[in-house]
Amino acid sequence: MRVCRGCGCGCDDLQLEMMNDQPVRVMPVCELAEKYYGNLAMSRPMTAEIGGQEVELEEALTAAVELLNGAKTPVVYGLSGASLRGQKEAIAVADRIGAVLDVAGEAWSNGVTLAVQQTGHAGCTLGEIRERADLVVFWGVDPVRTHPRFLSRFCAGVPLHGKRTLVVVDGLQNATRLQTPHFIPLKPSEQLDAILFLRGLCKERELSTALADETRSGLVKLAECMKTCQYGVICVGPGILNEGEETSQAVSKAQQICMQLSQLTTELNAVARFQWMPLGEAGGAEAVVNWQTGYPGHVSFASGHPIYSPSEYQLAALLDGQEVDACLMLGDRAWENVACSSRWQRQLSEIPTVALKTGRNAGSWQPAVCLPCAEPGVQTANTLFRMDGIPLPQTALLPQVLPSDAELLQRILARLTLRLPANNSHKS
Repeated sequence: MRVCRGCGCGCDDLQLEMMNDQPVRVMPVCELAEKYYGNLAMSRPMTAEIGGQEVELEEALTAAVELLNGAKTPVVYGLSGASLRGQKEAIAVADRIGAVLDVAGEAWSNGVTLAVQQTGHAGCTLGEIRERADLVVFWGVDPVRTHPRFLSRFCAGVPLHGKRTLVVVDGLQNATRLQTPHFIPLKPSEQLDAILFLRGLCKERELSTALADETRSGLVKLAECMKTCQYGVICVGPGILNEGEETSQAVSKAQQICMQLSQLTTELNAVARFQWMPLGEAGGAEAVVNWQTGYPGHVSFASGHPIYSPSEYQLAALLDGQEVDACLMLGDRAWENVACSSRWQRQLSEIPTVALKTGRNAGSWQPAVCLPCAEPGVQTANTLFRMDGIPLPQTALLPQVLPSDAELLQRILARLTLRLPANNSHKS
């Protein structure tokens, strides 16, 4: 049995058919699991590089240390997708050199984190959804595409309280709506209006709204279901924002939407058991940073201790303001974010960037120093946090031929010079 990192479900019941130490078949069938393990079969042997030229690993490590030691305002970016031990070592590196630490994520998930800080989070595990939830609302999320086995693993069968009702609230392109007769069409621009209207209905007050008749009538029926169910869950996803919307304004918008959904679940708990859950990626980076610093990310160590500022201490803002002169990058999500932004590629190419890279981190962008490392949970053991926060152990699947990300960062950390607080460092 394998624990898969293809999506946030963290499925631990997968079986892999291997041939010549390479996965060739995944059972049960899952498109994202096949893509995840298929990338391993296609990955090529990697070597350390400086400026795109192959070098010995020791030479690349020396160059990385020189770049980080010489930086005045460095940033450590990524962590999501790195190993748990690698994340911990990356935080230690940021602390040693007085860097900003920014956990890579999507705008909607960053908004979720900020909303949880403001309102709290009435959450649950995936097992609770499977065993107890008689009402599951997919709000702005399409699990058929983003979490292919979610419905079969956690929404099939009969829950404790009898028949289960699935409701989809999203745009017409949502594929999950074909799995249930209960669909409420809603555009990203209508999110806040719809939630406020729904909150009014749950309090027996129907507010005036500009929503379409079909949407309004659907929300009226949903409010009745919410008030009469025994155990309800609202699953939230990236559909609360427009596709590709990744600006700071988008983060703020996602925060407001999730705060309203959180308030809705709080109010519903007066008449039923209700939770809300973001359907995102498997990871654990925010939990590790929170454990080490007291904050989920966006912290600066320039003053000798972590200072939190989510609007200021993020890579995009630092690059746009030309406030960073070196970058250490690790984790799958960081590579994906850079690959999707030509502006980031250009900006990172203008400063010394050290990047840890696994076999699945493909792309045309070339950092100043590239350090190859083993794939966490595949070539090395790891602990994976499922999207509901449950830790799952991963055992190594393939022989380890490269050092782990934690080992590389430990070797870098041992050579770094302790940075003393300076008045001209990142603003605090």
